[in-house]
Amino acid sequence: MHVGKNYSEHMKSHNTSIISSTQKKILCIVILSLFSVGIIFSQTSVPKGAKLKTIKYDHRLLNYNYTAVGYVYDKQFVVGQEIVFLGAYRDTLISGVYVVKNGDSFLDGTISKKSPGSAGSYSLRKGLFKVTNNKQGDNLTTIPTEAIDLKIETSVIREYYYRDYYQSLYPMIMKKQQGVIFLKIDFKDRSLETELISNNSSLGADDVIESSQKVKLNYKNGDVFVGSVQKGSSYASNAEMYHPKEGEYKFATGDKLTGVFEYDHPVIGQYAHVIYIPSKSETVFSDGTTASGNWLSQYNFTDKEWGQIRASCPCKSPTEIRDMAIRFDKERNQKLEENRLAKAQVEKQEQTAEQDRKNILVKKYGNYWGNLVYNEEFTPGMTKAMVKEILEKQRHENYYKKSVSTISGNVIEMWEFDTSLLRVSSGEGALSIQKQCPTLVFKNEKLTDIYR
Repeated sequence: MHVGKNYSEHMKSHNTSIISSTQKKILCIVILSLFSVGIIFSQTSVPKGAKLKTIKYDHRLLNYNYTAVGYVYDKQFVVGQEIVFLGAYRDTLISGVYVVKNGDSFLDGTISKKSPGSAGSYSLRKGLFKVTNNKQGDNLTTIPTEAIDLKIETSVIREYYYRDYYQSLYPMIMKKQQGVIFLKIDFKDRSLETELISNNSSLGADDVIESSQKVKLNYKNGDVFVGSVQKGSSYASNAEMYHPKEGEYKFATGDKLTGVFEYDHPVIGQYAHVIYIPSKSETVFSDGTTASGNWLSQYNFTDKEWGQIRASCPCKSPTEIRDMAIRFDKERNQKLEENRLAKAQVEKQEQTAEQDRKNILVKKYGNYWGNLVYNEEFTPGMTKAMVKEILEKQRHENYYKKSVSTISGNVIEMWEFDTSLLRVSSGEGALSIQKQCPTLVFKNEKLTDIYR
């Protein structure tokens, strides 16, 4: 049966799917000469008499059902021409140019797989594949009665695309250089490189990367990290990008930080205003000096001060952070010293004022009574003027209700605390003032009784 039109439409659709997946920037691994240097075979001219046929291989008992579409001549597939193998549901199993090497059959072409559902995974491999369906297991047969299930083995992989619903959309490349296989990913602000530790082409890219201790991150700003890496947290905007985990981070400024890292940036925390140095680290500054651990902890800056530092400094390298911290600490200490001196000056002035007041009271009332008034000690025998000196200092004079009476020719004057005169009529404030304000009784201008 001739299926030239259907075959052409299938190949057009197949090629379009490859191009569109690339245009969509799917997560892809391009493996250039990954396992060996293979030859890319091209199609040859179709021999006269060859026919494009569709051959169905279906054996219900042995549980296989697939179809081959290709040029056949003298009951054999034509070498140098393309063959497409379709599954039971017309899905493409493999397609490529038919090649025979050392008596074995190969297809130089493509294997694509897509899991069910629009959000499933998709993979595409280009390379050289050993393809057999005869009972001897070394060749392809066009005769269904002599065939068994189709067997595909990878010989050389040149390109490998992979897309997963849960994975990133960054291009990845694998290539061999001087016998070593490298994997590379280009992210927005950095690229990742590492050696491939396994020749297993089905090994997930994440497994390859996260198991390596020699991952290299090349940042667009000139920074370079070498060591182990990990992905960001799932809720972060850069969750799909790998960031330093443990190793050596070299800054473009010449600084070097070696240790265990916690966040995406080696010296900027989870939030942009937070600066940190890993506690398990060694720092070499651009001037050659060194420091161990979190040397920033010695400054004891508050969160507010860190915010001020972050706002006034790019702080992209340890030297920048150190210099800014030293400068900020110096300015802070200078302000603290200025505040201390100003406070000391005020205290000195207050002490001087207090001493002057004491000297005035002693001069006015004598040493004994002057010291009692200065110490605010109500004492029988004090004059009303002395008592007023104490109340004025305490600012309690206006809280007293005063009454005067005459008994047996003696003038009796009573000063009683009145809560109604308080601005704070109740509560702890009023109670505290009341305790400081005893009832005072005067007889002929002299304090005689004190009631608390």
